[in-house]
Amino acid sequence: MKVNLGSEEKPRWDRRKVQVIGLPDETGDGQYICYVPAWLNMPHTFKLNRRHQDWYDFHDKFLGDQGCFITDKTEIYAHHPTPDGENCDNCGTFVRWAEADEWGEFTCRRCRENPYR
Repeated sequence: MKVNLGSEEKPRWDRRKVQVIGLPDETGDGQYICYVPAWLNMPHTFKLNRRHQDWYDFHDKFLGDQGCFITDKTEIYAHHPTPDGENCDNCGTFVRWAEADEWGEFTCRRCRENPYR
């Protein structure tokens, strides 16, 4: 997304990569909530809390991290959709095109072959 790192009088535009974590509901105002990594210098961020989670229904792992809103007026340079796949419940490795079982669990082949991994 395009952000102004300068001031109103002296704008300094730069690109910042954020992750959309929550979509507005059907009665929402069209704002999307995004996760902003802590190391990313970006103005107008806020701490994600339960109130945001109740409204946008994002995962618990983002609570306490930095977030921002984007709207239909925000300039977006590129959209990179999330790849299909799963994270291994044992080692955390992402395996593309993998699917969880009927209980929502996934174990990669390496961990199945070597459970002490």
